[in-house]
Amino acid sequence: MTKTKLLKLRRILSPLAAWAILFFSTVWYASPQPLQRIYIAPDDHTDYMWAGNVPTYRRALLEMLDYYLDLTDKTAGNPSPYQSRFACDGSFWMWNYEKHRSAAQFQRLLGRIADGHISVPLTTLVSCHGGTPAEAVLRGLYYAGRVERRSGLRFPLAVAMENQTLPYGLGSLWAGAGARYSWRGICNCKSKVDSPGDREHDIYWWTGPDGSRVLMKWNSSIGSNRQLGGYAESFDPAQAVDDASAYAGGARYPYQVIGSFGRGWDGLETLTDAFVPTAQAKTNATRQVIVSNEQDFFQDFEAAYGGDEDALAGAEVRVGGRFVNQRLAAVPIEPNAVRKSVIPTPAKSADRYSQISPGSRLVKKSKPIDAFFRPNARIHART
Repeated sequence: MTKTKLLKLRRILSPLAAWAILFFSTVWYASPQPLQRIYIAPDDHTDYMWAGNVPTYRRALLEMLDYYLDLTDKTAGNPSPYQSRFACDGSFWMWNYEKHRSAAQFQRLLGRIADGHISVPLTTLVSCHGGTPAEAVLRGLYYAGRVERRSGLRFPLAVAMENQTLPYGLGSLWAGAGARYSWRGICNCKSKVDSPGDREHDIYWWTGPDGSRVLMKWNSSIGSNRQLGGYAESFDPAQAVDDASAYAGGARYPYQVIGSFGRGWDGLETLTDAFVPTAQAKTNATRQVIVSNEQDFFQDFEAAYGGDEDALAGAEVRVGGRFVNQRLAAVPIEPNAVRKSVIPTPAKSADRYSQISPGSRLVKKSKPIDAFFRPNARIHART
């Protein structure tokens, strides 16, 4: 090839190369980058009787709900991700508020539950279930179920905290009562499992022996119980965002929607306005940080990934000293037997049980829950 032809070819190729570089650069920068959605949720972790007596906790629960209702009003003009939200970790909060605040104040609380700024689970408190009888578990759901029927609300969360293991059938009781989601953080202090930082699944469909299931978020512990995997994952909300951002999309958690829940740890009260400014400051081009009521995380995650049955098939359970998949460990029982035992009370007899409080005897009337939690107190009920 002559020198003249080489120069002519260079003149032709140079513009093509320039256009190619411009084209691929434009495509690269125009393509949407993976956007993480990080949900940080303040809650108090109600260690009932850990830091005070009945009057002390009554005051603290009332003050906290008043505080977060007011904070919700103050941030109502913000974009949705930066509005205040708060997660009660037991229906006892709602029961206490109904008993010790006016009817108008209680309706205000129900309104904020309805619009998603306050969340309440079906469960009474964050109990450590071990050998708890099934009946006791179900009694703990009565009050929330009564409010559901009375107010037209739904409480899709159920929670139990701190212990390193969960009873296998607990999820079926929850699911049969209407729960769809749960999260768990461990103490990793007294009773321990071998590898709390090496869970097979960090989020999964917890499937019971009757086929019912609950979407469970139970992250591997990355450090202390005030970090991801503990019961106060968002103790430091700014650090929680950084931890979750680094964790999301990795081999152990291959998802871009992630939650970091819990602020209260072992304190009596949690009064903080830090979550809103943290979400604002930590949001950037690659991640959206959202102040969460916990329920919104599950709804987002289920919509994005809930159909991946293989990836979310279930966690392993310990049977006879070895781990087996929950589905393989299912105990043969009559299909839907658990579900049948916890379906809503028929309308004809609903009034008969309308006065049942958590922990009471199965009779028409009972004393309030305070009596149930007082040491050596006996509950006297008239039939």
